[in-house]
Amino acid sequence: LVFWCIVAVFVGGRIGHLFFYEFDRLAADPLVLFRFREGGIASHGSAFALLLTLWGFARAKRLAFLEVCDRIAPAVALASMTVRIGNLFNSEVVGRITDQSWGMRFPYYDHTHTGAPLRHPTQLYESAMGLLILVVIMIADRKLGEDRPRGLLAALFWSIYFPGRFIIEFFKEYQTLPTGAALTMGQWLSIPLTLFGWAALYLVVRRGVAAGWTPLTVTSQKTG
Repeated sequence: LVFWCIVAVFVGGRIGHLFFYEFDRLAADPLVLFRFREGGIASHGSAFALLLTLWGFARAKRLAFLEVCDRIAPAVALASMTVRIGNLFNSEVVGRITDQSWGMRFPYYDHTHTGAPLRHPTQLYESAMGLLILVVIMIADRKLGEDRPRGLLAALFWSIYFPGRFIIEFFKEYQTLPTGAALTMGQWLSIPLTLFGWAALYLVVRRGVAAGWTPLTVTSQKTG
């Protein structure tokens, strides 16, 4: 599952980036989709591809889809934290120019070795958000254990990450949309996913289906 999730994150993220952020480039040269070394992976595309992969895995293994999502939610939270550290080291996904004392300089991004402006370290903001989500998920899992509603951990991730992403986008440099636009592309993409996350959290708590693998699946695993 982990292997296919990694593939999904890269492929889905690449498609999402080119479709939402560089569609003209994709239309002019579709083969750019396979040139990963040129950069460009969108977390929104990765999220869709990851969900599809988890659904396919659950169906193939005859497991409850929401239970599979719950079991991998901590790993996804950890990945959302660490990937932004990579962005920081690569001078990617930088923040807007700021006059605050905690700003960072990104000479590589600004194409200058001297006089690079201070920018919001939005990579660190998102990394901190990933850490927060991981802590929330682990606390919920430890407190509730197998008494938690099935789908709760995944819904917690979804309902916190995308609202947080919406807020952090106010400090990110603009991509695709003109500078000064009311909302960034990342914010427009985060709005429906935020609503989906909140609705999922409400539904899994209201339904209250017990967590755990189904008896049929456990029997098939033992006999297989």
